Amino acid sequence: MPRFPSFRVGKVTGYRRGRVWYLCCFEYGKRLRPRVGPDRDAARQLAAQVNGQIETGAPPALSFDPVDVSTSAPAGSNITSRSAGPRSRRSPATAPPPTTCYGS
Repeated sequence: MPRFPSFRVGKVTGYRRGRVWYLCCFEYGKRLRPRVGPDRDAARQLAAQVNGQIETGAPPALSFDPVDVSTSAPAGSNITSRSAGPRSRRSPATAPPPTTCYGS
């Protein structure tokens, strides 16, 4: 019996494009389509894991929690300010006027 190019484990679908397997599922109304790799068995295993996490309400392995940058910066560093280096652009108020040269 031939293997089908896709499978389904609960709410997670696995499909193959070329030689690579991808998963497709929905989390909080957004579609997630992570790349798994060339191994179908690994894709099925990850699909079962993600489906279990979706069913129990745990955050899936494919998701991430946003991190507040201001709390994760090391103490004493100011990541919001940039020093004006030699390659910084001049503002239009301080830029020299354009020079025009019409044949002398």
